[in-house]
Formats: sequence, C-alpha cells, structure tokens
Amino acid sequence: SLLQEILDNVTPKLENMSLPSVVSLLGNQPIQRRRSSLIRGVSPGQDQIVEEVNNDDKVKDSENRSKRDARQEGSDNLVNEFDQEDLNEVNRHKVRGTQIDEEYCAHTVSELVAYFDRPLSTLSNLLALSNPKKPILLWDWSTESSQTDVLHGKADRQTSCGGKVCRGSLMNTAPANKVLTRRQAALQAADFMKQYYEEVKDHEAPTATYSERLQEVLTKLEESGTYTLTQDELTWGARTAWRNAPRCPARMIWKNLQVFDKRDVFSTKEMFSTLVEHLEFSFNSGNIRPAVTIFRGREGGTEPRVWNSLLVAYAGYKQRDGSVVGDPAQEEFTKFCQSLGWSGKGGMFDFLPLVVSDEDGEPNFQEIPLELQQQLRVKIKHTSIKAINDLNLEWFGLPAVSSMMLELGGVQFPASPFTGWYQVTEIANRDLLDCQRYNLLLPLGTAMNLDTTTNTSLWKDEVALELNRAVLYSFKESGVSIVDQYTQSDQFVEHMKSEIRSRRGCPADWVWIVPPQSGSLCSSFHQEMISYHLSPSYEYQDKPWQTYGKGRSRRAMKSICWSFLFMVSTYKKIHSKRIPVSFIYGSETGVSKQFAYQAAELFSQQFRCQIFPMNALDVWKGMADSQLNILIASTFGSGDPPTMAKEFEKKFALLADQSKTTDLLKGRHFGVFGVGSSAYPQFVTFGKFLNSACSTLGGIQLLPFGIGDEERDQKLAFQNWVHDAFFASCKVFNIKVKERKASLGLLVNKYKWTKV
Repeated sequence: SLLQEILDNVTPKLENMSLPSVVSLLGNQPIQRRRSSLIRGVSPGQDQIVEEVNNDDKVKDSENRSKRDARQEGSDNLVNEFDQEDLNEVNRHKVRGTQIDEEYCAHTVSELVAYFDRPLSTLSNLLALSNPKKPILLWDWSTESSQTDVLHGKADRQTSCGGKVCRGSLMNTAPANKVLTRRQAALQAADFMKQYYEEVKDHEAPTATYSERLQEVLTKLEESGTYTLTQDELTWGARTAWRNAPRCPARMIWKNLQVFDKRDVFSTKEMFSTLVEHLEFSFNSGNIRPAVTIFRGREGGTEPRVWNSLLVAYAGYKQRDGSVVGDPAQEEFTKFCQSLGWSGKGGMFDFLPLVVSDEDGEPNFQEIPLELQQQLRVKIKHTSIKAINDLNLEWFGLPAVSSMMLELGGVQFPASPFTGWYQVTEIANRDLLDCQRYNLLLPLGTAMNLDTTTNTSLWKDEVALELNRAVLYSFKESGVSIVDQYTQSDQFVEHMKSEIRSRRGCPADWVWIVPPQSGSLCSSFHQEMISYHLSPSYEYQDKPWQTYGKGRSRRAMKSICWSFLFMVSTYKKIHSKRIPVSFIYGSETGVSKQFAYQAAELFSQQFRCQIFPMNALDVWKGMADSQLNILIASTFGSGDPPTMAKEFEKKFALLADQSKTTDLLKGRHFGVFGVGSSAYPQFVTFGKFLNSACSTLGGIQLLPFGIGDEERDQKLAFQNWVHDAFFASCKVFNIKVKERKASLGLLVNKYKWTKV
C-alpha cells in the first residue's frame, strides 16, 4: 500500500512526528490503512507494530467493508464521516492504561496505522482524526471519579465559545430559526435517517430499508424542498430533541414524552382547541405528564406560530410611574395583547390569553377556559410563617414552553409547545424573587421582620429558603407534581452517567443545569459538563409580536437619516444648556466606581454629566468647570485612600492648605459619599477628609456627608443618598421635576408589588 511505501522510505522522518506534521507532509495523497495491532507497554513513539494480516483477517476485513459500504450507500455524497465502530475503537484504546486525551493528536504514524481499519481517502478525513473527536475527560469532584465524553465529536454547530474567550455564561438565546437551505436540509435529513436506523431499540421497526428511505427523502427534498416524516420518525425525533437539550435537567424520562402529531391542523380555531387539550392532558389534575404538540412544519413560506413564550403565564401591566403590576417579563407581550383587543383585570396574577396564527400570519387570541385556569392556580402558603401567607402569593402549576422551534431531519416546526413539571427553585428564586421579575425579596424580608440593613444577617438566604419551603408545601398540598433541587440534581447526574454508558456522551450546560438555590450542596455543582449542539433539537426563535406590523410602512433611508440628524442636533443644543456636573471616584475594589456611574445615570436625566477617576489627568479641570461635584471614594487599609487616589489626596490637601489663594470650589456645590466597613477602626476616613477639604476650599455642601457601610446594606444607603442628592440639586438649580416619590429600588428596576 501507499502508506507502507511511505513508511519504508521516510521512517526516520516520521518516527516521532506528530499527526499535524504528518498531515502537512502527506498533503492530499490517498492513504490505504493496514490492519495492525499495537504491542502495549511501550512508550508513544517507540511502539512496535506486528502485522497480523492472515486469512482470517482478510475474511473479516471483507465482511466489515461490505457491511460498512451497505450502510454508507446513498449517503456518502452528503455525509463524510467515520464509521461509529472506528470511533468506538479509538475511544476504547488506552495507552498504558490512560484514556486518550490531549496527547492523542501527538501519536505517531505507527500508532495511526494500528488504530484504524478503513481507508482514508482525503486530507479532510485525516484532519478529522486530530482535535475535534478527542475524548474529553469529565471529573466529578465530589466522588473523585471521571467519565469520558466522545459524543461531542458529533456536534453539528459551533458554540458561542471560540478562540481565547469563553462565553459559556452568556444567555445565548438569539433566534436560530432561519429557513434552512436545501443543502442544509439534505444534510440534516441524511444525518437524522442514519440516527433513526441505528437506534432501532427506541422506536418501531421501519418498513423501508435505510437506503430506500434515504433515497426517497433526498428525492423529495430535491423536488419540493421538504418531505413528510412518518409518525414514528416524528415521535422518535421529538423525544431525541429533548434528550439532546443541553439546558434541560429533567430529560431523564425522554422516552416517555407524549408526542401529539397535529400536522393536519390548519385553522386557528383548531389550534386553540388543540392547545387546551394539550394543557388538560399534560396537567392531568396535577399528576403532570410531559408532552409536546407538533403543528405543521414550514412549507412554501407559510408556518403556524404560537406567539406566547409560555402557554401559561401571568400578565404584566406597566404603570405611569414606570413600575409594573404583575410579571415584568410579560410586560411587552401584555401590551401587544391589549393592542389586539384583550383586556386584563390589572392584577398580579392574571392569565394571559393564547395567541396563535396560521398560514396568513395574522395573530388571533383566545382566553384559557376559566375552569382550567382555576385548576392551574396553586396558592402559595407556608406552614408556620404568617407573613408569607398574608402576601396572597400564587403560581401556575404547569410550565409550558411555546416559543421554541423543533428542528428535525431537515424539517422545521415553528409551533411545537412543550410541557413538563417545575423544579421548586424555578418558581421561588427565578420567578418570585429575581429583581427583573416579581422582585419580592425585600417585601418578603420586611414582612418577615428580618434585618434587611446588612448582608451579614443572611436575610436573603432566609427569605429564599422559606419561600422554597412554601412552594414545595403548597404544590404537594394541591397535588401538583414538583421536584426539589437536590432530587433533580441527583437524577441528572445519574442520567448523565447512563447517557455516557449508552451513547458515549451527554451535552449539558452547567450554568443552566445547576440550580440557583443551594449551589455546592447539589451533586450537579461538582460534576464537570460540556455543552454542544446535537440534532434533532429545539431552537430559540424570534418573537413575532415584536415585528408584527412594522414592515408595512417603510420610510426611505434618506428620510430616516434626516430625522436622525435633526434629533441629534436638537439634543446637542438642549444638552449644552444643562448644568455641568462632575462625578469623581476613588476605588480599590470597584464599588465606588459602580456608584459613580449609577449616580451619573440618574443625574443625566436633567444635567450634563461627566465622570473622572481620581487619577485622571483632567480631573482638576473637570472639577473647575462644573457647578456641582459629587465625590465618591472608599477608605482602604488603615484609613488610607485607594491606590489610585493617593496623588489626588496629596494635591487636594495642598490646595486646602492654600485655600485663601485658590478658588477651585469657591461658590460651587459639592456632595461626598464615603464607602467602607465599620469592622475597621478608621471607618470612611478618606471620605471624611474629602468632605472637610471641599468645605475648606469654599465649596457649598449640597447635603450631609453620606456613608456606605459594607456591614449595613451599603447599596441601599447609597441609593437613598443619591436619590436625595438628585432632588436637592434640582431644587438648587431651579430645575422642575415630577413630584418626588419614595423608591427603595431607584437604581434597580422599579417593579410595583401590591397585595391581591
């Protein structure tokens, strides 16, 4: 063979050459691999090859080639990848008892010959043996055990991480529902059919052979751009898509997913009744059954859509003061529903209507039946804490994701609502306590008479714990399925082990799998995971209500540009007339810097703001040009200024000593906020110095010296102080603003919470 000839002629050069170097040397030459066995116990690069080509091997080689050729028939033109048996052989191979890892790509040509049993016909095939399909070791730090993921070698899309930057903690919810090209659809179809025919134990036996079915599918795609999946293919594909979902911790029962094939539904009226039937089936009087309903796929530019992000969700009503009554996450969609003619009651827990569209793309809405609404409501009660019970909280018992698209075998199903059951922290922590949702942390802490003025009291943990207890108790008392975070974590870790045993891998996004409550107390926290994309899959989609009607009246680009220029010029004129305000900060850990930017954001509503660190070259000019200076600084060490502010302190002290000859702050207003910890004896010493020096330099104190104590809710103290500073400034400079309203969350999202 060609490989043997190369080895005979250039063995000295190749003996210890890494695989990438071999690829570079061999170029695009076709290579025929020979069957050999690796004598173990010898270090890499010095392995001895013993040829075992005999009559039995020749017979076995012939049988293997026939079997593989038959399986590859009809798909070689579309899918060029190695046989799974070859991959398994690579993955099982061990060098001196250690599974193949990063050193795999440095194996010599001699080892390369020993690993594989099929011809490598192109350079791309040889390259595929290096990095992409290396096994990855996943360590469980709590049990000091490891597993190896090989399935990632079948990942079919790039993740957000790449190069030298890890983006694993990003939300990554950008729409991925673009229409597939015919080539993309054909590749997905070929890959899906290969999976379907290999996984015969998890579905009914197909009537057609693999080659016959693949040829039929590819022909249909070529002729019309789509094809019809059999009901069994649809069912198995939808279940496998759930199995492949890296962000779902509850997929261990993927085989039990109930799939409703509703591809024959065309009208919105039928869609409404189908969705109600789905909710009733899945809720099952509280004994929840996971289910997915699949409406027609994309065809000829038309598609059915469910416009709700969740089939069951509470409305969010925006108030005139900017606060929201209800769920802030649904505020925009609530406004859209109102534009369609729907009218809610304005309460904290009003069910939103179902909004759907058929092939004409026009949204239609219908209320969830009142009887079903009452069944879905779960009143949140605590066994012993009256303060929680008095708040009259509730939540719905069935999570029903309806905004995702099922992409299966090259066919896209934009309307595929999915239902399961809740994990308790999803409700208690994410829905009720998150500041961008119902934001009940402070109201609950206050109602429970906890010390909310300091983080060291751990009042937030106590609120979260008791609310989780209340949610668990309430769901169980109502007979509605729910799972705690510990049980689900244990279940997922076991599912992950099972998946690695059965298919050599399990995609998992650690950021989403580990629950928001209890952290390292949960087993999943200690388990290393890797996230990758497999098909079939559920994909994020665009929100149709955000673009509905906006494309009907288009303005010329020239007109838009003129409007923009007019707005910018007008804003500049108005902005230039505003009172100049400077925010000067000295920070060691970043807290003072954060406060300075938050204060500038608030003041920018009425003033012309600029921000300076204390080590900036132009900080003194900025102070001299401003009619109001706000200084925010921390105290570091034994009453010292932050490192960045040491030179500022020296010069400021010098100016204070020469106050009679300088007019840096004479007649100008100022305010100082000191940051520090009362656990240290020299508490906010630097802030006090700044406040005294400003007065010495002839400055007019806007309001008393503010103190932010790390031991006593520093953020709340600053919010109250800067709130007072803003309105005091408006009064001093005769700026008319709306009547002042008390708000503890001025610099956080202002969401109104009221008793029902």
